[in-house]
Amino acid sequence: MMTGCPMLVVADVEASAAWYCEVVGAENVHPGSEFAMIMHDDQLVVMLHHREFDEHPTLVVPESEPGAGVLLYFWVDDLDAAYERAVAFGADVLDEPHMNPN
Repeated sequence: MMTGCPMLVVADVEASAAWYCEVVGAENVHPGSEFAMIMHDDQLVVMLHHREFDEHPTLVVPESEPGAGVLLYFWVDDLDAAYERAVAFGADVLDEPHMNPN
């Protein structure tokens, strides 16, 4: 079976990695300022790469705003606790956790 995970381009790899590790209870197994690999339960869930890089020039669309068009879902054991950690970590909350009937 083939699996994959997203690689996100970020302005601050170390701060972004810390956010994912804290909020979803993951571990940064490749710490650094240019690239990080975030794992949870022995599974790679997201890779983070600094937005100023030469190795992957096709990942950047010059006219786009950072973060435009990206939607990620993470499964967590305790949604309320993960939400509270995200808020405590300074997340900009657009909508509180709720059940989507669709």
